[in-house]
Amino acid sequence: MLKNVVFLRSGILRRLLVVATIFSSAFFHVIVFAQSQADDLSEAIRLRFDATQELSNIVVGEDTLYANRALRVFYEHRGFRNAWTVNGRPIAKLEELIVAVRGAYTDGLNSEDYHLRALLALKSALERPQIIGSQRDNLLVDLDLLASDAFLMLGSHYLAGRVNPENFDSEWFANRPQIDMTKFLEDTLIKKPVDAVLAALLPQQSGYQELKSALAQLRGVENKTNWQVVAGGPVLKLGMDDGRIATLRERLNAEPDLIDGDPVVSVNASVFDKDLEQAVIKYQTRLNLTADGVVGLETLKELNKPVGARINQIIVNLERWRWLPGSLGKRYILVNIANFEVKLFEKEKEIFQSPAIVGRTYRRTPVFSGLMTYIVFNPSWNVPPSIARNDKLPLIKKDPNYLVREGFDLLLGWGAEEVKVDPATVDWSQISKSNFPYRLRQRPGPRNALGRIKFMFPNRFNVYLHDTPTRNLFNNTKRDFSSGCIRIAKPFDLAYSLLEGLEGWKKEMIDQVVESGIEQTVMLSEPIPVHIQYWTALPDKKEGVRFLADVYNRDHLVLEALNSPPPSLE
Repeated sequence: MLKNVVFLRSGILRRLLVVATIFSSAFFHVIVFAQSQADDLSEAIRLRFDATQELSNIVVGEDTLYANRALRVFYEHRGFRNAWTVNGRPIAKLEELIVAVRGAYTDGLNSEDYHLRALLALKSALERPQIIGSQRDNLLVDLDLLASDAFLMLGSHYLAGRVNPENFDSEWFANRPQIDMTKFLEDTLIKKPVDAVLAALLPQQSGYQELKSALAQLRGVENKTNWQVVAGGPVLKLGMDDGRIATLRERLNAEPDLIDGDPVVSVNASVFDKDLEQAVIKYQTRLNLTADGVVGLETLKELNKPVGARINQIIVNLERWRWLPGSLGKRYILVNIANFEVKLFEKEKEIFQSPAIVGRTYRRTPVFSGLMTYIVFNPSWNVPPSIARNDKLPLIKKDPNYLVREGFDLLLGWGAEEVKVDPATVDWSQISKSNFPYRLRQRPGPRNALGRIKFMFPNRFNVYLHDTPTRNLFNNTKRDFSSGCIRIAKPFDLAYSLLEGLEGWKKEMIDQVVESGIEQTVMLSEPIPVHIQYWTALPDKKEGVRFLADVYNRDHLVLEALNSPPPSLE
């Protein structure tokens, strides 16, 4: 104030100050006018949230917002300023968002869950010049909230899946990645194309991308009439002449990738010839059926599943991919329960494959990821208490020599207090499941249930990979015989691959250790991620997309969850 008085004593300075004051006043009014417009919209957005202090779902028109907590955080951080419009008109990023929302359909998601219809309707309404004043402001607020909700929901679903499997499957433990979606949205609005940013959140592995392509292919044939139902009757096989065989050819020709694009043709379409037999064998191989080239009840049942069922099967498994971490690891082991298979990958290239045996339907192998840290040669088997009580006790009571013959120690106590008990001194008639006080440990040897090697990735389920003495079970197509662990047909080939390059552990050394019969632990030079998954539809470079039996009856739970309203973001 004193400085102003000094300046006014000079006529020149006084005139300059007058001009500056007039300019500043005009500029101030421009700022206030512009700010008042922004404040009007910000206030309207803030009032929407204040009306729902309990953070229940906000409804915009006929659409429910599901990311209420994240939305409030997002708008609070930006002073409730609108994000998707400037000067009362949608910005280009809104169109990018709409492109992304449309694209959700190609990933097996429902675009309407992300307000597609409402966004298009609001965008169209705002293009009409007669929409002005408070009516326009209300539409702008609706558009902003819906667009932000769509981004937050779609981004989180791309990143970590639309549903949380742990909410409906107690044996499924997803490794779902996390990011701050509100900050992610703010960063995207500043400098990045919305559709590309969202697409980058999807699984980038080739398995997901190939399954996504298969979904597009099957949708392309969904409305075609040649996905025929083959009528029931006697089994169809080589040499038969039957009117249903022409329908069988047409049905096989309808399935993408089944016969490498070449139709199954015949001079006499009603005759089951060699070409048709080979096509049936290929179909059966893809579905893990007995590949005998004969169309019996099981093959007929699979052939007659509608294309919509196969589409749903792919959609379910695309969702399962989204439950995985973004990177499976440079080198990792993948167990597919539904395919009874173990694979080792290095830089996305398969370097090992083995048939596997998984848990029975009442002792299902859980779905989770872990880190393999060591291998045990000639392992002892510490029998889990539930198996000791439920499986082994009846065998012991039936045959008093069972424990000795199978190489089991009967134990009491732990560590230094551990005591071996002579089974012959126990009155087994007095022992029941409810009062079984012992532990069972099977010594290394040819009868050991773990075989000669086990691969350990410590986890709360006490599940691991191991060898088995019951090799004949690998001859079965459906291999759910274990108590939860994964038995593999080629354990030593896996050990050779895992220990390759580790000093002192060449193939010859491994074989010598095994032959010694002495239990020995070998630590891996680096932990290897192990992903135990359950995929009933998966791409195969040789066979095309493989559709597998839902041995644990899990698919319908995922499909029901995907078809329900989206869960609110936590």
